[in-house]
Amino acid sequence: MSVSFIGILNCTPDSFSDGGLFNAHDLAVKQGRELFKAGADIVDIGGDASGPGSNCVGPEIEWTRISEVISSLTQEGDLSVDTHSASTAGKAVDLGVKIINDVYAGRDPAMFEMISSNPKVKIILMYSCWQAPHKFMARQPGSIASVVKNFLSNRIEAALSQGVADNQIIVDPGMGAFLSSDRKDSWDVLDHLDEFGELGYPLVVGISRKSFLKSKNSNIFDLDLESAKVAFAAWEKMLARNPVFFRVHNVVMHKQIFAELN
Repeated sequence: MSVSFIGILNCTPDSFSDGGLFNAHDLAVKQGRELFKAGADIVDIGGDASGPGSNCVGPEIEWTRISEVISSLTQEGDLSVDTHSASTAGKAVDLGVKIINDVYAGRDPAMFEMISSNPKVKIILMYSCWQAPHKFMARQPGSIASVVKNFLSNRIEAALSQGVADNQIIVDPGMGAFLSSDRKDSWDVLDHLDEFGELGYPLVVGISRKSFLKSKNSNIFDLDLESAKVAFAAWEKMLARNPVFFRVHNVVMHKQIFAELN
């Protein structure tokens, strides 16, 4: 089972882990190059923070934050863009972006049409407890793994019905606050990753620096080692043969841990 690493590049002032560190163009481009140098297979660029407490800035501001960064990094390696806006996604694809990482899982009415019109582009359909962009709802009752799997199955069906091809789809079960405020739910999803592999699509897992890893006194930047160890343990337990991508902040740490423990 192949494993790849997606390096996270947040060009925002309010992302939960590194907001403000890379929201200047030169700093973002430098960090993107560092992520590729560290061994990232893909760099995922975001211009609109989507976690609890964040505010939707809208596609115009989002695009202002990321457009020049995309242009500067397209020759460095494969890029994805973290957006729930079809208009932002379309502009990014026009600049050469290969993957759209959609936390809203194609619920922008124009998203699937845009993806189906660009057959070489892939879309990551992520579970989140958003009822609307940046508005979190209480998690549904029952097994969280079943809730997430049913959601992803429905979004896959919606994508296929609107012309998206099988080989364009990647799924992400979500983690941390995107699942719920209960850290046990994230551990439960990790215990059932094989069930998401059964959907038959490549899988993205976003463990890095998530709050469910955090002990009472830990600093968020101290979570990289724990993130990497949990990622390896999750990967090692998986039986599915679908490709797996780990979305990470510290690529060096993850590659080091995978090399040491594999």
